[in-house]
Amino acid sequence: MSLTIFIGTSLISFLLSYIYKYLWKLSPFKDKTATGYGLLLIPFLYIYSLYFNELNGDKIIFFVILVFSIIYWLDDTLHLSSIFRFLLQFCCGVILAIILLIFNQYELNFYFVFIVILSGLINIFFSNSVNFYDGLDLNISTLAIILGLTIIFKLDLDIVEKHYGIIIIGFVLGFSVFNIKPNNIFFGDSGCFVIACFVNFLLIKSILTLNLNIILLLIPFLLPIVDVLYVLALRVYKNEKLLSRNYHHLYHQIQLKYKNKVYLIPQIFNALVILVISKIIIEPNGINMHSIKIFVIVSILFTIITYIISKKIIETKT
Repeated sequence: MSLTIFIGTSLISFLLSYIYKYLWKLSPFKDKTATGYGLLLIPFLYIYSLYFNELNGDKIIFFVILVFSIIYWLDDTLHLSSIFRFLLQFCCGVILAIILLIFNQYELNFYFVFIVILSGLINIFFSNSVNFYDGLDLNISTLAIILGLTIIFKLDLDIVEKHYGIIIIGFVLGFSVFNIKPNNIFFGDSGCFVIACFVNFLLIKSILTLNLNIILLLIPFLLPIVDVLYVLALRVYKNEKLLSRNYHHLYHQIQLKYKNKVYLIPQIFNALVILVISKIIIEPNGINMHSIKIFVIVSILFTIITYIISKKIIETKT
């Protein structure tokens, strides 16, 4: 079944990418690069959960994300205000948490309210962090594929259905065939929003079930998080407007110096090394607070070193 899902998702995504590009040329936005294709990822997850997954909570979660992402798609076409986008991100995160809390039969108390607000804030952070990685061809594809592999091989079944990871990889590969060529088709803000909401769903679900295995989501997201935090600090230091477009991100800087998708190397390299770190530290000792502390500290230190070395290489290249 896994192979059937992978092949089917890849082929359908490839066909939909072609149709999406064609329809975009007929739209009022034909003078712009086709964008927002990533929105279609959530229907794939929703349809799978509807017919093959018995967890009713997942069906409702994906339906909510689908509704919000359709609204968010307007940002890819009409460029909504930043305040509206933040509000949309927060509200979606809040609703996801409320649904999960209700399904887990939590009473309305301080812990309930705390989780709800935390989910809204996490949704804002991840929506914008992932969105920063849609700036160059195959950048968001690389991130999504690493996420899919992490879901399949590293996360527990009580957190996430493994087939979700297969669907993500198949969907992204079908899209990536067209995304290889510059200015051809983009995943878009709505696609990044879908991934962020999905990750938020996993985080909140793991918090409610006290599943520490979720810490392995650092594998795909640690370098992007370090990059976003660095750029935010840099922009504050330079007194720049935080919501305006910028080219301070690591992949932007690499693109200015190198060609042929070299900007994908740091993300892939860092994910592979963190994977090795997890095998060395966590697998022999199991998931516990001590192994997690060591894993997190070592992974963060290595990521920062990777980031600094990458910046130094860029600066020294003539």
